[in-house]
Amino acid sequence: MSVRAAITAAALAIAAGGPVHAMDSSGHDTVLNLARENGCILRDADAALTDAGYSDAETRERIILTLVDQRKASRIGDALMVRGAACQQGPKPGLRDRFLAGFGTNADCALAAADLDRTMLRYALTSQDVALLRAEMEGGKDLIASADGTELRLKPAHCERAQDLAKTVVPDHRDATVAFMAAHDCRIGTRDLEVEIAEAGLDPVATEIAIEALVTDGDAIYYGNEETLILLWERCQ
Repeated sequence: MSVRAAITAAALAIAAGGPVHAMDSSGHDTVLNLARENGCILRDADAALTDAGYSDAETRERIILTLVDQRKASRIGDALMVRGAACQQGPKPGLRDRFLAGFGTNADCALAAADLDRTMLRYALTSQDVALLRAEMEGGKDLIASADGTELRLKPAHCERAQDLAKTVVPDHRDATVAFMAAHDCRIGTRDLEVEIAEAGLDPVATEIAIEALVTDGDAIYYGNEETLILLWERCQ
């Protein structure tokens, strides 16, 4: 079943409600740990749980349904999108910490200036967020540009913290998709969507799953004959 084909069934299942399913804590932790390693998305949740040692189909289904019942995750076809708060294990990191984490993914805490927006979008920062943070940190000499302006490097005093953050801050596909939509005034025609996602450097499959999760959860809608995708989000007010 395709992601788009699955959305109606998923939305009806959520709207209809249902019993809360019991689940052992080990299964809960397994799903969340797997999600954190994959940008808060399990593209095939059943297969992921099978690989993790849950051989019984009913147990796997109960684990997945519990997360959905508790509104910690959205089920889209075979995929499971874990919500940010559950995926991150606590409050989401602030803009500056996410910015630092993006640099901390590299051993020398350096990024090509041309790659800055694409890297930071994965950490749910819009180009406007990036421009403000860059200006602030360059002004404080915490971020240093190369002589030709092609490379940006964190001051050594910040590099160790950035690398620690890179180990704990999860690049959440759902949040990245929200930032992507916010950068497009929260609306984009579906015929342009594939190209725009590719140009933004986002994972096409993960972003499609994230979009359909947003629609299923009522945070986005498809509107009109040409199916414009519209994000209903506080960043769009």
